Amino acid sequence: MGRPRDQRKTKRTHRRQAAWVVLDGGGGKISCVLWDISEGGARIAAAHGNALPNVFGLFLTKDGRSRRFCQVVWRRGSQLGVRFVAEEVANIDLDPAPAWMRRRQPQPMPVAKPSAPAHDVESAQLQLLLPGYGPHIALDARRNTFGMSAVACGILMMLVGATVLFAVAHFLDDAEWAVAVCSNARSFCQHPEWTGAAGIAMFIIFLTLNGMED
Repeated sequence: MGRPRDQRKTKRTHRRQAAWVVLDGGGGKISCVLWDISEGGARIAAAHGNALPNVFGLFLTKDGRSRRFCQVVWRRGSQLGVRFVAEEVANIDLDPAPAWMRRRQPQPMPVAKPSAPAHDVESAQLQLLLPGYGPHIALDARRNTFGMSAVACGILMMLVGATVLFAVAHFLDDAEWAVAVCSNARSFCQHPEWTGAAGIAMFIIFLTLNGMED
């Protein structure tokens, strides 16, 4: 397939001179040959021309004082036809950053320290309120709380068992074992709700102590 028909409205000037392709950021120059040029575009040849981006810069002088912003119109092997576009249309930077900017390393983002566990915060607060309070005292307090909740649970179980025992003995007062129980605890057999009420109160105490352990 031949090269696309020349549709330039301006006169094309044939040349064969050195030029340089400059990519966005101005990091390096790629040597190329300028074959012809007009006010609207040019034809260049560069090694691996088919790998060049669609938009790049073209230095007509090595110092870059004469430059163009180019947009690829056609490709054929190592040759490219480009159209000159305005800098704001190309939206690329052909000048490398100053040396002081390249040497400057980006500052690392501060890393947030993990928040202290809730029990450490609690210990710190108690340390402020109670001089001499430390982690070992806090640990002892938790152990004491655990012991109190265990005791409350044991008392609750005994109250539940006693309530059931007195309630059954009250209804089976003719049984031998019921007579033995009620003879020693007549008031509780007649009113098993007393131990039941005590059991409810102990259940509330148990829940309170158990919540303090969390």
